[in-house]
Amino acid sequence: SQEEKEIGEKGKEKEDGKKREKGENQREKEVGSVDFRWMEQHEMEKLVQHFQGGFKDNDVNRLSHFLAYPTPVMKCFIDATDKLFISGEHKNLQKNMFSLFETIANECMEMAKLEGRYRSAETNIFCLRFMTGAIVLYDATHQVGAFHKKSPIHIKGCVLAIKNCDYLEEKEEESLLNILRFTTYHLNNLDTPTAIKKLL
Repeated sequence: SQEEKEIGEKGKEKEDGKKREKGENQREKEVGSVDFRWMEQHEMEKLVQHFQGGFKDNDVNRLSHFLAYPTPVMKCFIDATDKLFISGEHKNLQKNMFSLFETIANECMEMAKLEGRYRSAETNIFCLRFMTGAIVLYDATHQVGAFHKKSPIHIKGCVLAIKNCDYLEEKEEESLLNILRFTTYHLNNLDTPTAIKKLL
């Protein structure tokens, strides 16, 4: 009869709907279990092929802003000092090393502060650069750092010596201050005096 046919058709539609749902669920499971690492590998192969001819200077310069150390030469000095005196065979000379850096920093500060001590601008600038390097090395290798209250380096005087030097151009002054800001390890420590942080 007509009613039986309609009931049979509705039953088939329901079964077809269930089959479609099962098929979709199965596909979702399969997609979810697919390993997409081959896509990553494919992308890497593309990149390798792209850069096989070498990097362009512009690309290298852009990358260096994110990957390079801000002061490569100082990084070499820090690594060498660490290998020799901190973790190397000359551990017994650590006190002498710290005393050396402290003396260099403080003496160079005094030399730069004394007006008329050196008439040559180059000599004064050299003293300030040497002083900055000694501070960075001391801070990188000493457990407490150069900015601690008990540090033997007169860090406030050193910063003021850079800021008050008449021989330094604005770019040179900012460069030395940036070295202290961004190359040192302990400047942002909680025990660093607020006055020092404000100076820098």
